[in-house]
Amino acid sequence: MIEELVTHHCEKCEGMDIHRNGRESDGRQKYICRGCGYHGRLREIGPRAPGGVEAKAAAEERKEEVISASLERCSLRGLERIFQVPRQRIAAWIGEKAATLPPLSETVSRGGRGSSVQLDEVWTFVGSKDNPVYLWTALNTNTREIIAWHLGDRSATSAKAMWEQIPPSYQQAWFYSDLLASYPTAFPWHHLIQSGKETGLTAYMERWNYTLRQRLGRFVRKTLSFSKSIHHLKQHLSVFIHHYNKTLTASF
Repeated sequence: MIEELVTHHCEKCEGMDIHRNGRESDGRQKYICRGCGYHGRLREIGPRAPGGVEAKAAAEERKEEVISASLERCSLRGLERIFQVPRQRIAAWIGEKAATLPPLSETVSRGGRGSSVQLDEVWTFVGSKDNPVYLWTALNTNTREIIAWHLGDRSATSAKAMWEQIPPSYQQAWFYSDLLASYPTAFPWHHLIQSGKETGLTAYMERWNYTLRQRLGRFVRKTLSFSKSIHHLKQHLSVFIHHYNKTLTASF
């Protein structure tokens, strides 16, 4: 009989003074490092799991794969089951990705006086349905890019916050919105056209709303997927909108 000895070390400080520290929801062993206090799952050393630069490259590649999957309507628990990565770590990866993204206004096409922008708000909730949140979005009619967004309620305060997110090059554009009374309090009335959905003047925006609901489970009308904090919702939206705009830019 051949026996194989497998040793482990801390992923953060590479120390060997590690001890068992409970188990994950899927039964896998966790550890805590007495040297630096870091805690996580055990990672094998040796041929089963390469270390050093190769291990970091493999982890980075998997991180991008998991983040991409999170933009295709899969919940954190679903990603945890598929990739065998704790959902807390997945949420941290999404947060790290969001932190590296530039301001949205620096990535979109430049607007002008003749530009056309469609506006709308989409309902979701954080924690429970007693805490509704509305995603305000502005879409460039010509390029279909999302040029600005804001999370809030449907009040005039949120409308003003949304206006502040509009890039300066678009502030002389024509704006098309639904009949929400908050829009005229913040957007220039002489460049704002409000109408019902039946007119088709916000058709591109409505179509983007369908894309959003199809690809992010948090925005499905009847769903078990929802955000527990506004902070995580903002991070996920930032990653999704940048990714969405990037795919549009590649197609033009």
